[in-house]
Amino acid sequence: MVECTRTDERNAAQVCNCLEKVANTRVWVGNRTPGRGEEIAVNSQEIANKGHDIGILHLARAVKQPQNIVRYGSGPALIKTGVNVAIRGWGAETKDGDSPSPSLKVCSLKVVTSAEDLMDLTGLNGFTGYGDSGAGVWDGSVVQGIVSYGDQTSGTVAVPTSLVADWILSVTGFLGIPS
Repeated sequence: MVECTRTDERNAAQVCNCLEKVANTRVWVGNRTPGRGEEIAVNSQEIANKGHDIGILHLARAVKQPQNIVRYGSGPALIKTGVNVAIRGWGAETKDGDSPSPSLKVCSLKVVTSAEDLMDLTGLNGFTGYGDSGAGVWDGSVVQGIVSYGDQTSGTVAVPTSLVADWILSVTGFLGIPS
């Protein structure tokens, strides 16, 4: 099972450090409560060029619940330093936890550094952990980054979607939201 950020009805963005062979890989879309989310098989994957820590999973079928499809930022602007963002992920519920939470969690973080190739975030209310790689960095209703890694001690690092927006468009045909 892989946690990821949906980009449209048939594609999901994910960090590469979590991608392996797609054989028998399934993603969970939406709420894990029975009847509120959906488990979907992955057909194939593509990894971004230039060593960016992001990939796209091509799903075997379209997402049935449109509320689980999110918009991503295509730039050119980056999130400004000092802005508060939200991470919605399945990460561990405790600092030492090593398994995903049974429910989607939200934590607030502040942008410490925002550069073309990465965002450094620090916790305000909660923290990222094991299982949050691939979670979206939300600025309002738009995903502006994908969590690469993070924990309570060292903070969180994310790949800005604006960095790979042209690539996401070329792979999925789905245009992001300009900033």
